[in-house]
Amino acid sequence: MGKKDLSTSRPQRDQKVTACVLGETSDSSLYPALRLTLTFGAETPGGGSSSPPWLSSLLAKPEANHPTLKRLQEPVAGPEGLVRVHVPFSLQDLSAIEKRLGSFSADPTQYTKEFQYLAQAYSLTWHDIHVILTSTLTPEERERIQASAREHADQTHMTDPTMPVGADAVPAANPNWNYQLAGNGHRRRDQMIQCLLAGMRATSTKSVNFNKLQEIIQDPDENPTAFLSRLTEALTQYTRLDPTTPAGATVLATYFISQSAPDTQKKLKKAEDGPQTPMADLVKMAFKVFNGREEAQEQQ
Repeated sequence: MGKKDLSTSRPQRDQKVTACVLGETSDSSLYPALRLTLTFGAETPGGGSSSPPWLSSLLAKPEANHPTLKRLQEPVAGPEGLVRVHVPFSLQDLSAIEKRLGSFSADPTQYTKEFQYLAQAYSLTWHDIHVILTSTLTPEERERIQASAREHADQTHMTDPTMPVGADAVPAANPNWNYQLAGNGHRRRDQMIQCLLAGMRATSTKSVNFNKLQEIIQDPDENPTAFLSRLTEALTQYTRLDPTTPAGATVLATYFISQSAPDTQKKLKKAEDGPQTPMADLVKMAFKVFNGREEAQEQQ
């Protein structure tokens, strides 16, 4: 998949400029249109960037004979050479990305898949990646992933000398890579992403914590279905069990019986098949107690 620009159609993007963008826009159904701030700059001999006068004048007064700043696929040369456009993340961006990636601890597979898509869809910089990771991972998760990523770089370097090692492959601070066509920033960035994905997969083993399930007790006035939903969510999040499998269903039923409200628990313990009782039957039994309790209160 080709690299794509982070930009989508915006008032800023409708202005006419001569610039080299990072590629096409992505499918807005996956990452919807976001309000972004554009920063423009041309490489200077000292390695910094500055906005050339011709670009500033174009932004101030669009001209009909200049290409538009959206969906450019070919590098465009201006009077002062090629100019790459960097679109920094806005708060709306980060909110959408965080929602899309989700929690790494809760679903590392989903997080890794979405991060890979994001990296393939957009031409990111080191700073972009840093912002994504710091916004969507806990400090502990980030440290574990980066440590595993650097180990992957070391191992890969043994068979591929072009792969940097350790912190050179996955820098902790901005390495100020050159992302212009003449620089190697894109290659270094791609190597970093490769290592990060490997680090995510290496640390994606979900930790098991049955204590989290033991903390979920049915409230006296809680609907049995709502209680079951909380248990199911905890089982999925804190164990490797699938509640739709026989083993997972048995464990779920065990907690449903033992941690229901006292009167419901007394009824459920009489189930002939115990935890092997189909969950639908246990829920029906629980509702009889729950509804009977409400009827008794109404009669009083």
